[in-house]
Amino acid sequence: MGRKYQYSAVLEALIKVEPEVEDMLERVYEQVQRERAESPVERAFRLGQVSLLARQLRFKFGPAAMVEQAALERASSSQLQIWAERVFGAETLSAIFHDDDPG
Repeated sequence: MGRKYQYSAVLEALIKVEPEVEDMLERVYEQVQRERAESPVERAFRLGQVSLLARQLRFKFGPAAMVEQAALERASSSQLQIWAERVFGAETLSAIFHDDDPG
């Protein structure tokens, strides 16, 4: 059998070496918690929003919009709605994804 490590000790050591890992882990944890809380219908609805918004962004901004796919997949339904409304007036991707709403 392999060695057993205490996960908390490993994470603490990793965070000391790579501080951005902590932010990444927090985002992953939040996404998992949100997905657990979603009913299958809510999840399907949110994934439909993600798909439609991704298509709108690719249509308006071309392949460059694909860099935001991970942000779309992590976003809540309410945040997706905010971004979708911004598509109409935005001239750049950053104008859509600026963070002035707590979403």
